[in-house]
Amino acid sequence: MLWRLSRCLASCLALLACGEEREAQALPAPAAVRIYRDELGLPHVFADSDAGVFRGLGYSQTRDFPVATLANLWSGTGRFAEIAGASLLARDERMRQWGFDRRAHELATEPDALDARAKEWLRAYVDGVNAGRRWWQEHPASFDALVGAKGELCFDPVPQWLHPQLMPKDDDPRARLARLFELEVGLEHVLAFGLTLAAGPEFGGAGQGRTNVWAMRSTKGVPATWFLADVHQPLQEYGYRSYFVQLAGPSYDLVGYTSPGFPCVVLGANRSLAFGSMTLPKTPRELAKAGLPFRIDEQTPVVSSTWSAKLQPGEPACLVRGTERLGLESQSVTLRAFDAAKKSLVDDPRGALRLRWVADGALRLPLVAPGPSEPLELAAGTTIRYEARSFLTQRSLWETWLNLGLCKSAAGGAEGAWKAMEREWLSTGRGQLFLDADVTGNFGFLWSTRAPVLSDKARGLIGSELDGSDARLAWRDFHGFEALPRLTTLANPSVPAWIVCNSSPHFLAPRTRLSAASAPEIHDGREWKTLRQDRARELFERANADGKLEANELERMALDVQDQWSRANWPRLSALRLDAEMPLSERARRFVEWLEVYRLEGPDGKPGDEEFVASPLSQVMPFLVLVRDRYEDELIAARAPADALGLAFDAVFPAPSAMEFVSGERFAPNRAALRAAVEWAAELRERTLTRQPGGLVNHAFLSALAERKPPCDSLLAAPWGAPLYAKQAAEWGPAAPPLALRWGEMNVYALTPHRWSTLPSLGKPAQVEAWLNSILAPCAVKPPLEFYRRQPAVVFPIGGTHDSLFQVHNGDPLFLSYAKALLPRDKDFLALAPVDFGSQALFLAELVVGARPRVHVLVALAATELVGEFPENGTSARDLFRPTERFAHGEWSELVTDEATLRALPGVRVFEVGD
Repeated sequence: MLWRLSRCLASCLALLACGEEREAQALPAPAAVRIYRDELGLPHVFADSDAGVFRGLGYSQTRDFPVATLANLWSGTGRFAEIAGASLLARDERMRQWGFDRRAHELATEPDALDARAKEWLRAYVDGVNAGRRWWQEHPASFDALVGAKGELCFDPVPQWLHPQLMPKDDDPRARLARLFELEVGLEHVLAFGLTLAAGPEFGGAGQGRTNVWAMRSTKGVPATWFLADVHQPLQEYGYRSYFVQLAGPSYDLVGYTSPGFPCVVLGANRSLAFGSMTLPKTPRELAKAGLPFRIDEQTPVVSSTWSAKLQPGEPACLVRGTERLGLESQSVTLRAFDAAKKSLVDDPRGALRLRWVADGALRLPLVAPGPSEPLELAAGTTIRYEARSFLTQRSLWETWLNLGLCKSAAGGAEGAWKAMEREWLSTGRGQLFLDADVTGNFGFLWSTRAPVLSDKARGLIGSELDGSDARLAWRDFHGFEALPRLTTLANPSVPAWIVCNSSPHFLAPRTRLSAASAPEIHDGREWKTLRQDRARELFERANADGKLEANELERMALDVQDQWSRANWPRLSALRLDAEMPLSERARRFVEWLEVYRLEGPDGKPGDEEFVASPLSQVMPFLVLVRDRYEDELIAARAPADALGLAFDAVFPAPSAMEFVSGERFAPNRAALRAAVEWAAELRERTLTRQPGGLVNHAFLSALAERKPPCDSLLAAPWGAPLYAKQAAEWGPAAPPLALRWGEMNVYALTPHRWSTLPSLGKPAQVEAWLNSILAPCAVKPPLEFYRRQPAVVFPIGGTHDSLFQVHNGDPLFLSYAKALLPRDKDFLALAPVDFGSQALFLAELVVGARPRVHVLVALAATELVGEFPENGTSARDLFRPTERFAHGEWSELVTDEATLRALPGVRVFEVGD
């Protein structure tokens, strides 16, 4: 039984406490596991054993993210419908077909499948999850608060299987939640979740995370290494939420980024090493959507293949491949789903399914046609289709990440990070770009992917459906760790060192080389970079000019590296005024002249000496973001030729001079697209200035929404406050053009479960209006939205990042274009479409010999999904997402990592969990 003693009576009742959890102040000696929640709500777990920190992590996650943690851990088991209902039967079928349940069972039960230490820690994490699950059961008032008296949901985000508009009318969200909390979580649950993560986002893994990581060291012998990461993991309905945690045990002493259901830190720093990884992209999404070729495809490793083959007539079922006979294995399974109305399990209405696999050595390759619900006719020799994915023989990503937390040096060596990855390297979907840096200044860069060994003939047919009867087209195993491209730098404090990798696409600093021994189908030998990284390098060199790096310099760099597109394209944009054949309109000319003046606006709002500084005060950046994205949209719509696309999208394409751009025929598509974007942005700015319909909304517009006083809580959460800058800086003089809006006013995110059940049609204004109201003003929707909590969306301005301005993070094809994310409204201004926002967080660690890393964070959301009144967890109904105010103002926090200091801080909540 877990008890929480009242703070005011703790000293009197300490001797009566007999449960797992007690207030720390009431104890004469600390418990085995202590959890401190700081002012940001971030957990710091201290334990007397290394296993204890993982027990504390599981317990903390389940207290703060009860729905997301438990649902994620059930998501890969093939039995999720037994919790969530019939809508998840298709997912369960897919999980069973690809064998996540079977592989998780093997890893959990075979003695040598996982390292004994990793298995012990994972079991401790599971114990902590179950302890947290029992806490909710043993505190019925808190459990009842997850679903309010009127059915409103007090956690965010709301998963689809609990979404009120997607549930049957007679369904009961309480019954589904009770089912989620009633069933024990086991080791196989966490292992199966890790396998879906390894399989990639198409299997419901952790989305398309785009994390950018820099590693730096200073010059002149300054004994420090810096590691900077920009995490923007999509939130979506799965409940993946970027937040930070400290795990401090006798040897496992690490601080970094994790997510609900993750039993470890996946990006972080210990006393000796900082590490992070970035998911490999396939192509820029705009180009992929348009079906246009782009050479990033050439560096993408092959991780999946599909074959067609004809079975031999008769039984047993088999196919002939060269001189081999490959048999078929099958399993009959009847899936079950939880019926919330009946509060019982019911069988899949389709009846028994027949799951089938081609047995190819150690691989079991799923049949995708005919499907599990279709018959397989063997008499005549049926044609089948089967697939392979690179995760099929994978162990556990968790094991690799756990071992990385103990490493002491970058790259190789007995205690090096690469040693921890040799047995089972990191790979999610297409793979990971892995970067690490140690306290002595060594850096390591590794392209970690599970790419199959293919014949020359198979490589020539990549992307095609292969002939399953041709032995030359079979997978021949996977490339070993030694074949992966890698780079290391040796510590030399007299030389400034810098290495950076970015997920879109990957980047190496100039004059660096990957190993020439890399397999050709894993790496194409090219060095890729992005304009964003050029700007980061420029700021790094400036910060390092005095021989040392400082936290405030690197914090500025993290917020100011995304303005390079404007810098690079300004000469071409300005040159449009010289094009006599297709002159700009007078309005567009005034717009370009305005850009010319305010491109030098500094972060203090005064005239400066740098172009296009991305600061919360900037006037030009909101419009330049729109210009850029409309420009790219126009090129894609015109299906522009290779040179035009190269200039727009390829960071290493030779840029023409302004005159070449204006006069060269090869760049005519670029001129047309850029001119169209400038004309559109000029009109947008004019409408905004004159408050005409079709302009951009700002803080005043959203404040007016809040003043409508609907019969529920205010739309705008308290951290919104006044805009960062409301008046034109006097230094520009009386001739300055009128202020349209500031970056901080316009860069608006909204996070809310009040989502329309279907996406609106842009051609139907009434539907768009209803959809926006369901997000921004749910109390005004008629008929009322059932089951929704009567609390507002969380809306706040964000200053200092470029792509996040109109970035739509949920990956829905409707919003692939930033311009299309601005939806026209019938009677109001053009409004930013506020959808689930990617949980952005910035992490800066300074490694110094002999001490824990000094860690600075800038986090957008609190470490909780709870949005109601949960006093035992320290949250109130109006205390939704505490860090947002700091994030809105670009204010970093330094994490306290010393236990005694944490314990003494005012306002820190302390929980103790026994072994």
